[in-house]
Amino acid sequence: MSIAFKDLPLSETVLKGIEDLGFTTATPIQEQVIPHALMGRDVCALAQTGSGKTAAYTVPILDILAAQRKRAKLPRCLILVPTRELAQQVSESFDALGKHFKDFGYAVIIGGESPYLQEKSLRKGVDVVIATPGRLLDQYERGNVSFLDISLVVIDEADRMLDMGFVPDIEKLMSFITKPNCQKLCLSATMPKPIQVLVDNFLVKPKQIEIEGEIRPADSVEQAFIYKAGKEREKRQALRELLKVEKIQQAIIFCNRKVDVDILANSLKRYKINAGALHGDMTQGARVDMLDAFKDKKVDYLIASDVAARGIDIAMLPFVINYDVPVNADEYVHRVGRTGRAGNKGKAFTFVDDVKSMLYKRLKPYMPEGARTIDAPTDLENNPFKEIGFLKPTDVKGFKFEAKAVKGFGQAEPAFMRAGL
Repeated sequence: MSIAFKDLPLSETVLKGIEDLGFTTATPIQEQVIPHALMGRDVCALAQTGSGKTAAYTVPILDILAAQRKRAKLPRCLILVPTRELAQQVSESFDALGKHFKDFGYAVIIGGESPYLQEKSLRKGVDVVIATPGRLLDQYERGNVSFLDISLVVIDEADRMLDMGFVPDIEKLMSFITKPNCQKLCLSATMPKPIQVLVDNFLVKPKQIEIEGEIRPADSVEQAFIYKAGKEREKRQALRELLKVEKIQQAIIFCNRKVDVDILANSLKRYKINAGALHGDMTQGARVDMLDAFKDKKVDYLIASDVAARGIDIAMLPFVINYDVPVNADEYVHRVGRTGRAGNKGKAFTFVDDVKSMLYKRLKPYMPEGARTIDAPTDLENNPFKEIGFLKPTDVKGFKFEAKAVKGFGQAEPAFMRAGL
């Protein structure tokens, strides 16, 4: 049974911020991390995406810093994150939860933005530095940030840090922190050996917290798989039909390649569908603008590469669509974890081009138990969607499609597998 935030040892100030957001009950990761963090213990926590782990450390940080004596202009907390998107999510968490705290400030130090403006924000004096390791190391070596008063360090998405080659930078940054009894929190979805070494080297007798023994999509996400949608032109048609039939009004749609992100976004726009693109070749300013447009519902469908899979937190996002099967199961979990967050329900659809592909075989162990596989008929007379492999709605348990006339094709309904509904 989950615990209420009011039953945790939190100040009235932070509870008011939580209440303003409409939250009353802590998630399991929050329930376990917050008390130990407030006690000053080092913590090593494993939790899957969408579990509420960002608030698991931003909430106690606010109370911890409020109880400390502040030294002029010196930061007291350092939060290391792998991506600019996650840095933005952490800053938004502080904006929402910390609005009732007086004189609380933070700086976001990330690549893709002016280092001179970041230097200016650091020199003004902040309580918290939220940073990607490479850019922070650059600012430190330029003498623009001091670690003399750092008493709390958070390493978020540690396994992602490993994937992106940031571990040497983290080790170097940690060696610059000299304050005795500096508290450290490490959060990760998985615990590969290099991250375990990092934990052993820098955390002191940490409280070990593991919410789930194995990373899997959250139970709050209903998963469906679409088979034999055809080649690219037919596949894009199947996607448009899915958006209409399921009445999907907002979704992140993931592609494996950046070039396909632009192709799909432009294709949808030609059909007057309000879509935008997000990938790593865009400037930081363009990416922030696109994310803001999607959050404000000025863009309905965000076509994204995996640069957006982690660190993006869209409140109550109802749908995620994998236009391509992700390259590994871990990326699948993080993609679909953009929906069904913080106790909300969500749905994730995945297009499967080839059931014999290695990508699909890697994904199968992570599908819900009892998942049904529906293969489209290969020989249906007078079926204009024969090549695409579409089925009648009666063939798909728990899912109802209306037959719609599509110019040049006639009437048909898409075939896919529905799991765990």
